[in-house]
Amino acid sequence: MISSFQTFIQFFDNPVPVKIEISITRGLFSVQTTSNLASIRANLFLKIPVLCRKLKLPYARSKIRISSNIPKYMSNEVDLNQLELPIAMAVYMLASSQAVPDRLPSGSFNFDLTTRYTHHILNQDLQVVSQESSSQDFMALINQIVHTQNQSVSKVSTHTDSSSSIPTAAGLLVLLAKLKIPIFSLVNHSAVAEQLSNDIKHIAGKYTHRPVFIFNLYKFPNQTDSILKFLKTINTQKIIICILGLEVITARNQSRLIEITQHNPANVMFFIKPCRCGNYLSNNHKCICHPLIRTKILDSLSGELIELFHFAISLYRPSQYHKQIRSDFFFNSLEDNSQVILELLQKPCHIHLTQLDSYLKTYLQLLAQNYSLNKCFITQLALLTNLTAYIRGSRTALFGDLIDVFSLQSNYLKYAKSAKFLHYRPFIRAEGHQAASSKRLQDSQA
Repeated sequence: MISSFQTFIQFFDNPVPVKIEISITRGLFSVQTTSNLASIRANLFLKIPVLCRKLKLPYARSKIRISSNIPKYMSNEVDLNQLELPIAMAVYMLASSQAVPDRLPSGSFNFDLTTRYTHHILNQDLQVVSQESSSQDFMALINQIVHTQNQSVSKVSTHTDSSSSIPTAAGLLVLLAKLKIPIFSLVNHSAVAEQLSNDIKHIAGKYTHRPVFIFNLYKFPNQTDSILKFLKTINTQKIIICILGLEVITARNQSRLIEITQHNPANVMFFIKPCRCGNYLSNNHKCICHPLIRTKILDSLSGELIELFHFAISLYRPSQYHKQIRSDFFFNSLEDNSQVILELLQKPCHIHLTQLDSYLKTYLQLLAQNYSLNKCFITQLALLTNLTAYIRGSRTALFGDLIDVFSLQSNYLKYAKSAKFLHYRPFIRAEGHQAASSKRLQDSQA
């Protein structure tokens, strides 16, 4: 008898689907597992006979083989005891000739298997099921003797906000990901990044139907290698990845991170504390760090990584007693824009916002030619200008909207021009700048 099913395990607070295959053949009782499940083989060897005996199922002539598709690096990082419950459920169903469902909940056994239980097997530990018959529904019976963890890990966590409104800051980040605009999120505290990532998980699951993986490097600073191996094995096109604490990643791992994110940078959200106080590059708060160490964290970032993210938004709490997180993207707006963002999130992927006037298109073209700007940067700049005009209720993007976007990004663009890896920046390229200068010189001579 062979059967396979799917369950979920928690990998850095993220539910990851796992496929398990179980085969039962005739032979002396044994439990064999693949190397990635070796850590729970001894537990299964002890607990499956106990469960079968209490359910009055023969097991002495059953040879059980269990395999899984969990990568070896992941099996060393997660708690594989979460797989005890679904494996036991599948073994029971196969032994009783029942069909195994495609998906089973994860969890672990919680009854006592000590010496006291061995000597008093008919007494206390499984007394709640001593009078139950084997014909009883297994799901009802198993819930009495096991402690189920994460019964529905695919469910979205409950939130206090109503369906008619969303957190503005988190909704803006999800909207920018939908518009394919990669952006750095500058936070002044790790708690701000944690709350934002949870809000993003709720909004994305509800309105974009894409799973969100959250990796908090502030909590797991030494597990970067395992996280990068996991990200390399999945398709980043259909998910959203939130990485909290980009400054924790070393330079060597940053190059690996670039290889993973360069194809879909908009689906990766980086939360970084730009300096010790967290207010550097902010338009609303003043940085109190010493000038010599103010840019130390940002200078440690690779220039190729900053090239993928042309813009940055500062996110903060107005005070320690204020629960709502605000962004400097709406620094000149006195209204709550959550309803407008919610309306845009519910629209199709190809959002038609507003139209650019001909003079504004000409200005952007001249800007790209005279300063040798990256074409991708100009496209994203036009999209941000459109978004700003749409939120303000205008049908046409004006020059003032473009100036406001520039003033919002002024601190970040100034840093990106003067940072360490200048030749990687999309704003000024040496060869492009020289080519543009020689062309202007030829035109003047002609």
